[in-house]
Amino acid sequence: MSSAAGIGSAVESLRWIGVLRVAGAALVALGVGLELIGEVLGHPSEQALRAARETEIAGLAAQVE
Repeated sequence: MSSAAGIGSAVESLRWIGVLRVAGAALVALGVGLELIGEVLGHPSEQALRAARETEIAGLAAQVE
């Protein structure tokens, strides 16, 4: 009987892992969707901000040299 209980527990664990994977995928999709909406509304993405910051740093470094 204990092996049947162990199998039941393993199946329940796998079920929870599946639920967590689906929830994680939904959160990722939500984040991507929100970033796209932000770009459409004119808010720069994190990648655009990083590129602008790197360009500014390169310009400052060129001025120092």
